[in-house]
This record gives sequence, C-alpha cells and structure tokens, in this order.
Amino acid sequence: MQTKLKLTVIVSFLLQLSLLYFSVIMIQDLRKYTDSFLFKLLLGFISVTFVISFGMGSFFGDRKEVIARVDETEILQRDFQRMYGQQLESLRQRLGENADQIAQQVNLRQQVFQQLIDRQLLLNMAESLNLRATDLEVQEYIRQQPYFQKNGQFDFETYETLLSQNRLPTEDYEESIRLDLLLQKKQQLLTAGIIISEKDVEQRFQLQNEKLEVRTLQLLPQVFLDEVSVSEEQAQQYYQENPDEFQTLPRYRLAYFTLGINDLTKLEDVRERAVRRYYERNIETYTTPPEVRARHILLRVPGDADDAAKAERREQLQEVRERIVAGADFAEEAKEVSQDMTKEKGGDLGWFKPGEMVPAFESAAFGLQPGEMSDIVESPFGLHLIKVEERREGGQQPIEEVREEIVAILAEEMAQRELEEARDTFRATFNEKSISDWASQYGKTAQESEWLDSSSTPDDLGSVQGLAQQASELQPKDHEVWTRNPLQGYVFYQIQEKQDSQARPFEEVREIATNQVQEKLARELAQQKGAGWLTELQGEPTALERIAEELELEVATIAFNASTRFLPEIGDNPEFRKLSLKLDDSNPAAVSVYEGRTDLIVFNRRFVDVEDPDTARERIRTNLRLELQRAIETKQIEALRSTAMIEVVDPVFRTTEP
Repeated sequence: MQTKLKLTVIVSFLLQLSLLYFSVIMIQDLRKYTDSFLFKLLLGFISVTFVISFGMGSFFGDRKEVIARVDETEILQRDFQRMYGQQLESLRQRLGENADQIAQQVNLRQQVFQQLIDRQLLLNMAESLNLRATDLEVQEYIRQQPYFQKNGQFDFETYETLLSQNRLPTEDYEESIRLDLLLQKKQQLLTAGIIISEKDVEQRFQLQNEKLEVRTLQLLPQVFLDEVSVSEEQAQQYYQENPDEFQTLPRYRLAYFTLGINDLTKLEDVRERAVRRYYERNIETYTTPPEVRARHILLRVPGDADDAAKAERREQLQEVRERIVAGADFAEEAKEVSQDMTKEKGGDLGWFKPGEMVPAFESAAFGLQPGEMSDIVESPFGLHLIKVEERREGGQQPIEEVREEIVAILAEEMAQRELEEARDTFRATFNEKSISDWASQYGKTAQESEWLDSSSTPDDLGSVQGLAQQASELQPKDHEVWTRNPLQGYVFYQIQEKQDSQARPFEEVREIATNQVQEKLARELAQQKGAGWLTELQGEPTALERIAEELELEVATIAFNASTRFLPEIGDNPEFRKLSLKLDDSNPAAVSVYEGRTDLIVFNRRFVDVEDPDTARERIRTNLRLELQRAIETKQIEALRSTAMIEVVDPVFRTTEP
C-alpha cells in the first residue's frame, strides 16, 4: 500500500513539473496577447492548478518540511533544528571550540532525531491515557520561570523580549511547554509506585561518601638489590628465555634527497591575471564592513498594545527627543527613561556592524553621522531614539596593498601542487633514471645515510620513525616517498641495504641481562619480606613506621572511597584498592602485590566526608528514583517502538533504523 502511494506521489509530481514547463513556454509565446481575455483566463487556470496540486502552503512558500511520522503524527524539520541547535549550543558551552567535532563524532544529528521519535511515542501514549495540560497550568509554569521575572514578579515585556530575541513565536513556545508538562504528568503516573528503600539509599550513600584512610609503604626493589646476587648461569638462562628483549631493530641504508614547497616556490611564476582572479573571488577577505558606535533610548511597547497605547508611548518618546534637541544630554536622558539593560551606561551599545541589529534599527543607525540623532524608530523591541557617537567607514583594501600577500599564497599553492606531482611521478617512473638524476632534476644532491632504525634522529631528517615504518614493507632497491610535513620537505628515497631484526650476542648484552635478573630477584625478595612483615603488622600496626625507618623509606597516608579508581600516590591499582576496602580494626593490615609492585597497607579509619548527610541522602534518593524512572522509560519506549508505525521521510536520517 505504501509503495503504491509513493508511486502515485512521484507520478503526480512529474505531471505537475511537466505542466509547469509547458505553461512557461505557452506564456512566453502568448506574451503578445497579455491584454486579451483568453490569456488572463489561461493564467488563472494555471494558478488554480498549482494551488490545488501543491496546496496553499506550498503556493505561498509556507510548506511544512516533514522528516518523520510516528503513527499519524508528523515530526517537522523545524522541531529537529530547534532541538539540535539547543543541544549543540549546550555542547559548545561545555566543550568550547571542540564541540562541533565532538557532535560529529557522536553523530549528534542522529541522536537528536531518535530523541524526537522517542518523545513523540511518549506523547502519543500520554494522549491515549487522556492526560492533558491546561492553559492555566502552562501560564502558571511560565510565570514561575525566573528569567521572565522582574523583582520576583512575572513581567510580560521581559517575556516577549526574550522570546523575540531568540526568534521563538509565542504560540510555538507555549505549545512546547504544554507538551513538556504533558510528559511530566505521564512520568509522574509512571513513577507513582516507585519506592526507594532506606537500605538502597544507605548503600549508595556509603559508596559515595564514606572514605577509607590507610597508611602505606611501597617496598621498592632498589632497596633490596644489594641483598641478591646473580650468577652467569642465571643471566644466560634469562637471555635464552626472553629472546625478544635482546633483538636489534630493523635497519636500513638509504640514498635520498628532500624536496619541500620552499624549494619549489617561485614568486615570479604567479601571473597578474591569477592575482586579480584570487582577489575578486576572495573580496570579502579584503573588505572591512562599516561600524558605528551608538546610544539608544528604548520605550517598550507590549505586543498586544492597541493603537492608543502605542500612540501614547510614541508621544512620551517624542517629548524626550524634544528635550534632547533643546540641549538635554542624550546619555542622561537614557539613564532616566530608557527601558533597556544599557540604561546604566547611558544607552551605550558599543560598536556594531551591519547584520548585528534588527533591520529597522540598523537602517536608522547607519543612516546617521556622528552627533546626529534619529527620529523615532520602531522595532520588535519597542520604540527607539538613536544617537551615533562615532563611525568607521568600511571599504576594500586596494589590490596594490595586498598583492604581495596574494602572490605568496598563490606561489605556495603552485609549489604544493608541483610537490604532489613530483611525488606521484617519482613513484610511477622511478626506474627511468637513478636517484642522483632524480635529485638533480630538482636542483638537489642525493645523499647516502648511515644505518638507520626507528630510533634514529639524523641531523638533516630528524626523527625517522615514520620512514622506518614505511621502509619495513620494502626490499633493497625499492623506492618510495615519505610524505611528511611539506614545509620540512618530502623524503624521496631508495633502499640501498636492509637488515632484519636479529638476536644480539650474549656477550654484548650480558650486563643488561644481569641487571634484569637482579631486579626480578629484588622484586621477589620484596614480596617475601612483605609477607613476613604482615604477621607483625596484624598484631602491631604501628610497626609500619619502624619498618620504613629501617629501609630509609617514607610512609604515605591516603584516603579514598570505593568508587575511586586512581588512588592518591598509587595510581590505578585494583589489587591495592580491593585489599584496602576489606580492612578494619579486626583486620588491620594487608600486603598488595600488583604488576611487580609490593605495598604494605595498614588501616587507619573510616569516615564520612560530607557536610550535610541528610541533604546528601535526599539527593541520592532523588537520583535513584531518576535512574529507575529512566530504566522503566527505556523499556517502555522499546515496547512502543515495536508496535508503532514509524516512517522516516527524510533520507538523511535513514542511516539507522528507528
């Protein structure tokens, strides 16, 4: 059924398009009969056909853009744009300049689209339950919002101004509030039976707020190095059992030359025609917009004011204007009568450019010279008087002033293209000549390197880790280009010799192997001594300080709770955390061994680190309720999705199924 409906819509659209085409041709041919009754009748017929075919909204440019349907309810593009804009702005406030990149990485657009689907599913459910949000409830909610209040009371002018500044039609905003209240009622109905037990609250309270304080001593292996000795046999055995630790890195000898954009930049090759074309295509870069610094006096006019009220306001402002013309100071008058936040500054708006003010205000301001005052100007905010204090005339920088800059840009672009072409040609046709001839072609001299590996940093190349990784896939006589930063220069090279990884002889690494075994034995000794000291610490926890003094080490005192992952002075050590949390007065000590590290741990105390425990418990109760509510809502949405008819109309959002 849906396929037939879509086919019908497509055929209808093609017929309408054909009608439009032939209508235009006919109108062009009939221009000479424009005064005839037949022509006017035909034109009227075409107009009526468009209205019937596309609908009144389409004909007048107010067509709804539907992006999805949930059952019979349409989700509009404007709803998506509003929610997406709000969430993106929230990201920008928290993440700054990284917000847009993060939004793309997490696919914020698709997330917002799915949220709109879920929201509509819940709204449909609320309506099926006969839930309603009355006009009185909407009004009361709006009146309670602090950003619509003055001196603790709702202020209608502030309400209208804020909506106007954010380009929110009053009807749309109030309808969104109505839907939000409807969802709240559904949530209240959903969670009416949720009970959070005192036990659940206390468990979460202890997890979040109870801290454990311990004293700890790390048994460093270096302290025990003098107590262990390593035989030749032990060192050889370690060498044989751990061959990967004693391998050389793959090595290469290269014939190479470097070529960068600085080598290829030729200012004299930039043509005048290219300079002028670049200048014309980027004229906005070299254009400074005009600016004015102005003051204003604003008298607000309520949106529902009748003509008499507007006339009264205009008369009041005209009296102010006459006082200023007679010699009164504009700034002082602004401080006295203006109804704008700038009144304390004498109405000073600072500098602004075209496009930063509403059109009526902007047109009047930029039509004034310094010291001049406007007539009364009407805008969505009310009635204004404007006085321009200063002007900065905008204009274009002459091409002569920016020619040198443009030539440099174009020459660098040409050099970059030539560098890319050189790379591609070298890769494709290298065997036609030697590496020396290739270097000579660009005025360079081919060099021969010493043996290089991934840790090498030759003076003329710097770190070659990236080159070594690339060269690992090549064989002697193979060629390649290492495309690093073009300012440093690409490295054009040919492999001369190559040595794979190989075992270093024992005689060469005897000292390294001996040190490795000694450190391993010292770690094992630290563990043994720690286990021996544990018995003593269980009976006498204060013995930790004596042990530290004997080893010339220091005891650290740290505090953390059960959810702390990175422990102070310890780091991420799950074994230390697990053993510590089991300690108390009856079990006061433990030894933690984790990834070769040994720590003695002694219990100090447990304490609650919160100023107001009752408030903290109440906050936890609220959060637990919200968590359970979200879990129930998620299950509910899954059930609603399985039964609802969801149609994704906009193909942009069809990447994942709703």
